[in-house]
Amino acid sequence: MRLDSHVHVCGASTIEQLARVVKPRGMTHYVGIVSTGLLHLAEHLDDAGAVGIPFHGLNVSEGDISSDVPVAGYKIHPRHEKTPDGSLFLATAENLGPICERAGRQKRPILFHTDGDDPNPASVPMLAELALAYPDATIIAGHSGVYTQECFIVQYSARTFEPMMEPLWRQNLRLFIEVPNLYGDTTKFGMDFTWRSSDPMYRLKAFGRAVDSFSRAERKALIDKLFIGTDFPNFNDHVFDPQQSACLRGTDYVEKSHLGFQYECMHEVFGDLLDEDRMVGNFYSLLPDAFARTFRSA
Repeated sequence: MRLDSHVHVCGASTIEQLARVVKPRGMTHYVGIVSTGLLHLAEHLDDAGAVGIPFHGLNVSEGDISSDVPVAGYKIHPRHEKTPDGSLFLATAENLGPICERAGRQKRPILFHTDGDDPNPASVPMLAELALAYPDATIIAGHSGVYTQECFIVQYSARTFEPMMEPLWRQNLRLFIEVPNLYGDTTKFGMDFTWRSSDPMYRLKAFGRAVDSFSRAERKALIDKLFIGTDFPNFNDHVFDPQQSACLRGTDYVEKSHLGFQYECMHEVFGDLLDEDRMVGNFYSLLPDAFARTFRSA
């Protein structure tokens, strides 16, 4: 079994594209970040031999995380939010405390978009503080806090991008190990943007060096806190007709970000410690009982 922990479902066209790339090797489980009108993700993927796990894309300003909505968790993208005065929305206890409390009671994880840019409204250290303040809430740091948003923030070069990678990985991976209810997804490994480095695998290599700096016991604890994802459909794996998918591909310069390649990367770094079935089981253990029971009975 394999898990894709980070899929964006933007409409019927996205679901059709996802169904086309699903490879039913055993059962592949897709965490789909959806709007309320697309919550029946499972129905669309069942015929393709996959399992859809709906996460509701939450608009923080709405503040509504009703227990009646049939979702497994929530997705929050703080960089897309603004405070009433128009300033950057920060992932702090002051701003998100009530949501964390309710999500904790519902046993629904919150997946945050995190990145390494400055200012960063939801860095992994910030999410670690949030997790420690609300121990009943499960918090997942999407992109593990090292993805960068230069299309919106700043343009990086090898001189600015490369030195920041390994320290970020070391800091963030240590926090995943140390904070019990904080997890990370490795979404957007792949081959990186061409202008960041002459080596398109630099970010992965920095990740590997950071992991190698930990003891085997720490690496074993770490792999149980990480999930693998693609950020689908925001990659360019040359599966689709470019004219059909141009509006959905997004970051066209990131190649080989498909799910199989993500797992190749993680096997390369963790070796025998990576158990794909265990990773799926670990994720389901974080979900509401109705979802966990479905997995256990499969």
